Amino acid sequence: MSTSQVLQHLYTLDTSSPDLLRYLYYLIQNDDEEQYVSSLQGSELTRLVDFLDGALDVIPITDDVSRRCLHKLQAICGRHKILPSSYNISGDLTIIDDDPVASGGFSDVWEGTYDGKKVCIKRLRITQQTRQVIEKAFCKEAVMWKRLKHPNIVGFIGVMRNPLRLVSEWMPKGTLTEYLSENPGANRIGLLLDVAEGLTFLHAIYTTHGDLKGPNVLIDQTGHACLTDFGFTSVVRGVNSVLVTEVQGYSARWAAPEVLGNGDKNTREADVFAFGMVVIEVFTGRHPFSEFTPLVAVSKIIAGERPDRPQEPGLIDLVWNMTLHCWTQDPAQRPIMASVVGILRECSRLCTPNLHLLTPTPPAVSVYDAESTTSVPQISVDGKTTPSKPSGTFIDREPTFTSDSYGPKPLKLAPDLDVIEAFGKETEPGVLAAKQKVELLKYYENLFFKAGEYIDMDLLHENRSLIHAGKFLRQPDTGFEWNEWKELFVLLFDNYLVMTKSKEKDGITKYQVYRRPIPLDLLTLTTFTDPPTRRGGGLLPFGGSNKREMDGQAQNSSSPAASTSPEAVNDGRAVYPCTIHHNCRLGGLYTLFAETSQARLEWKAKLEEAIGLRKVVQESNKVFEVGTLSMDTFYAPTLLANAGPSWNNDGNFTSKVTCSVPFSTPDGRALVAIGCTEGVWIGFRHDSRSMRRVLHLRMVTQCAMLEDFGIFLVLADKSLFAYHIEALVPSSPGAANTSQTPQKLSGNKDVQFFAVGNLDGRTLVIYMRKKNHDSLFRAFEPVIGKINEKSKPQPSIGSRFSLRSQRSEWFRVYRDFFLPSDSYDLLFLKTRIVILCSKGFEIMDLTNSESFTDPLMEDPRLESLARRAESCRPMGMFSLSNKDEILLCYDEFGLYVDKHASRPMGTVEWEGTAERVAWHPPYVLLFDSHFIEIRHIETGRLVQIISGNDMRCSWDGRGTSQAISEGALDEGVSQEPRVHGVMEMEMPPLGKIGETAQHVFELIPTAPLSFRISGSSLSPSHAS
Repeated sequence: MSTSQVLQHLYTLDTSSPDLLRYLYYLIQNDDEEQYVSSLQGSELTRLVDFLDGALDVIPITDDVSRRCLHKLQAICGRHKILPSSYNISGDLTIIDDDPVASGGFSDVWEGTYDGKKVCIKRLRITQQTRQVIEKAFCKEAVMWKRLKHPNIVGFIGVMRNPLRLVSEWMPKGTLTEYLSENPGANRIGLLLDVAEGLTFLHAIYTTHGDLKGPNVLIDQTGHACLTDFGFTSVVRGVNSVLVTEVQGYSARWAAPEVLGNGDKNTREADVFAFGMVVIEVFTGRHPFSEFTPLVAVSKIIAGERPDRPQEPGLIDLVWNMTLHCWTQDPAQRPIMASVVGILRECSRLCTPNLHLLTPTPPAVSVYDAESTTSVPQISVDGKTTPSKPSGTFIDREPTFTSDSYGPKPLKLAPDLDVIEAFGKETEPGVLAAKQKVELLKYYENLFFKAGEYIDMDLLHENRSLIHAGKFLRQPDTGFEWNEWKELFVLLFDNYLVMTKSKEKDGITKYQVYRRPIPLDLLTLTTFTDPPTRRGGGLLPFGGSNKREMDGQAQNSSSPAASTSPEAVNDGRAVYPCTIHHNCRLGGLYTLFAETSQARLEWKAKLEEAIGLRKVVQESNKVFEVGTLSMDTFYAPTLLANAGPSWNNDGNFTSKVTCSVPFSTPDGRALVAIGCTEGVWIGFRHDSRSMRRVLHLRMVTQCAMLEDFGIFLVLADKSLFAYHIEALVPSSPGAANTSQTPQKLSGNKDVQFFAVGNLDGRTLVIYMRKKNHDSLFRAFEPVIGKINEKSKPQPSIGSRFSLRSQRSEWFRVYRDFFLPSDSYDLLFLKTRIVILCSKGFEIMDLTNSESFTDPLMEDPRLESLARRAESCRPMGMFSLSNKDEILLCYDEFGLYVDKHASRPMGTVEWEGTAERVAWHPPYVLLFDSHFIEIRHIETGRLVQIISGNDMRCSWDGRGTSQAISEGALDEGVSQEPRVHGVMEMEMPPLGKIGETAQHVFELIPTAPLSFRISGSSLSPSHAS
């Protein structure tokens, strides 16, 4: 039977039908199942996941078909980012407090209410880098968690989207460590048994926890322990095959050596190791290896060292020896959790108020399993084991306890010191790498941002490194010392400098980001040599300032606050100023204070090292390089010479370059046209000396090329002209018959901008003119027959230079329409246009002139986001490769939305102010006057900064009639530059005082790009 036939038969069955298991098995085993399910969409896909979810409600989870069905449902939901309908919460869900009660590496947790009951709300942190991975993991986690019905696992309630949230039972007594701190007389063996029971259940259904530790064990109202936080769970397919959730992480103090040292994936054996560390927490109330830093703890675990036996009462020999076996270096020698449960049950039975004084004699025991029928190995009175392993059970390895486990350990002979030293040298690089990785992960997991300020710093990149970290001081917000100097903990990664405020809770240090992280590409070291100042009682003795030291405003390093007397240096209260500059829109000058001169010198050296390293790495890994189009053709007067004429004695002043467009002639010449306020120049693309002025026009602001029609368009002094390209750059003597007279498409000096594109296979030119506060548009289409007509003799040569022009016959009017708002630009979709206007993104259908503003801004729930968007200027709209998301670009930030622009998917804050946005798939290029920031559209992550003076975009990839075809990028077409820019040269031309040379350049991809797009390169081609 085909998968389609199996499904149709399944849909006719009742969930109580005896045939249900048989047909589910057919479905799972069918060869074409995966291909068929992948083709399902909409209601058919929803029907399938709802049916599988309903079937799992009636089939015991321990059944093999049930487990396979569960894995199948996980795979489908993860692949399609969908969940069964029964998972969705429809009641009243409310967050009680604005601040989360806990935060982790990938989520924050709030206390809330749902239908009048307290609940736990886990909200996932999503970035554009992790969106696909986390949404997939979210769906798989929800599917798994709903099935984990056990007294020692926190109960699943449901999910909500926008944003993604998991809702579960509220555990009123907090975490395991919090509970033990408040209840020192708690039954610790009982709590360990609860944890072991929950873990045994997970392992019985071939699932691992993956992040077992005290903070992930919660206590319910009755004082029983429950496992939670399955953000790192992994599903085991078979005995040894492991599929780990992509959102992978671990906590160093609890992690098994194979996970730390070799990067192995989480397994049941790794869970057993972590359980041994939880034993330490239960009996000490502290984290394992709490006396050491995480790095030292990691090195000890990898080297085979384990925590010392706690001296607290209650830890009997039987439990301690069980713990030692959980910590065995070889994962294969660790006991299974079912055996651990058996030992703890017996210990619990034998517990008395003086249990720590007893030496127990362990009798034979039985243990709970998922079916309550499985026996475990019998532990006899002499401590030896008698295997008892019924077939068909989940127990696949016997515990290895012996009588030696309960008696004194024999002394080990000290090995040869040379052997130890040699072993240490061999393992040192691996240990060091593991230390660095764990340290980085520690900061990643414990960094948190204020709401709406998150920045994806790519800290999980395999080559990411932490270069330096340490304490700085910041001056009080006022000049009065009773406002104490504040401490900042500063992290210097190889790509960002991050200022944080550290807070410790439950033995874990969290780092709240204090100011926007500074990309090293935009960091300047201003001064590290100012004399020290003093912090002390009363007024600042050296002239305090009432301005904040870190408000991003310029500080005068020579002010009295920056100087001091020698006495201040020696009184123990001296601090040493370090001034840095963040070269971005939200940055400025920051002054931090080191506590010692040596610390300041060390920070300066580390910062210089990091910035230098960053430049080298970026140069080797840049995605675009600057290619010169012209460096010695276009000059402009400096500000000092601005009052003079626009031409110098050599005739070289051309004022500012405003636009450019590349094109090819029918005879194969690769040319570029460059426009400025004094005309249009055309030359070969990579031969600056070939540039010649072909049009004497004033105030040229835009140009475009319709290569299919041989027409060159120019907007000059707010008038739109069309030229035969053969009249400007003839390719043959026959071009003499080509019309030399331009045709005028617009009225008299009223055009603000124009756009060229394809709409439903039709080439259109649309221009906009203003009338009061309305935007009036006229759309033209070229008439190929009229364009190719031989021209009549021209009355004078002046027409070529736009001294006169004839009314257009080359274009006919296609449509007139208007918009009652100010408009800035126009983009072409596949069947519609998008007008960038003061209202945002206005989407219009030209067949009936109906339009609507993106519905996102009309949603009352998104009022704050709408206000932010209204205060910014829309700049562009681009499609992601999954065809389900769009990036709306504003001048200050980017907003990811679904393809209908009805649901926000995340935001990304630009470093600069985007004066122009360009598009070279898969990168968005944002032109600030000081730099170009290049971001990957899929992640929003900053990948490159190109710095310069007076940066401007002269071509953003539009302005040609050549659309990018399906697969063109893979065929290498996209390797051609698609973005031009212009910037001022740093040094004035030789012998040209008062002049500034303008460097016109193209951005050339440095490596093949594989991002596939279709249709227009500036808009979501799949939209309609």
